[in-house]
Amino acid sequence: MSLMPIHNQISVDPLSTLLNAIEFKVYNFGRLRVDYPFKQENNLLGNFKLVIINEGKVDLTIDRYAFELHADDIVILPPLMAHTIESKGGISDHYYLHFDTSNISQRVALACLFPKGFAVYPAAFPSVFRPLFEMVDTSVKTKRSGCAYAARCLLQITIGFTQTQTVMKQSITLNPNNTRKQQLVAKAMEYVDRHLYEAISVNDLCNALGVTQSYLRQCFFSVFHMSTKSFLDTYKLHYIESELIQTDRNISDIAARYGYTSIFAFSTLFKKIYHMSPLQYRKAHSH
Repeated sequence: MSLMPIHNQISVDPLSTLLNAIEFKVYNFGRLRVDYPFKQENNLLGNFKLVIINEGKVDLTIDRYAFELHADDIVILPPLMAHTIESKGGISDHYYLHFDTSNISQRVALACLFPKGFAVYPAAFPSVFRPLFEMVDTSVKTKRSGCAYAARCLLQITIGFTQTQTVMKQSITLNPNNTRKQQLVAKAMEYVDRHLYEAISVNDLCNALGVTQSYLRQCFFSVFHMSTKSFLDTYKLHYIESELIQTDRNISDIAARYGYTSIFAFSTLFKKIYHMSPLQYRKAHSH
């Protein structure tokens, strides 16, 4: 008697169709483990961010909502949303992945998967996923061939899995049909991305967008609760922070690369935002 294999046909469901249609762009993938108190206020997102808590406790604040994150929680944050993350001590360990889509319509389609605007999935990280994240983390750090593709595949699998989970009740609503102010802020962020390695003033941004400084300031206060100047001071540091952690490039060279002609002015600004010097920050996050 011979055994016949049983074939289960895979149906094409709407979620699979959507994830196949979206062109994902993965920017940063890494793991951060610290054993000291830290707080990062008003982190600005120009893209989506996926966070997996491995160990410890982290407080996440978005607008007026607060979350206490623990091991195996999965968090997905969308663009145009500022947040504060804080660890009050002990070991804090998490994976992070910054990603986006190829165009604004795909971005809106993806954001619609999280109807509350962002998503916090409690104790949702499957143990079978952990070795995959460790493998991709090693591949990215060593710049192994195919690491970007592996990270993108892992991202799609994780997003697909989260759609079977229950989202925490506390949340904030993101309107996928962006208002005019949200659209203008998005264009401002796109402009900064295109001129990331140049010195950009508020006046430069206003001229590029064809609006007055007062109106652009209103837009940034509406979306991020901060001025245009504060946005410009903070936004580039998000990229510089990654370079400080992930590379051994000279700090003055990094500052110059992003348009800072004075290392003193750069260090002063960095310390104002992160409450420590760039060198201290690099040493604190070195493995």
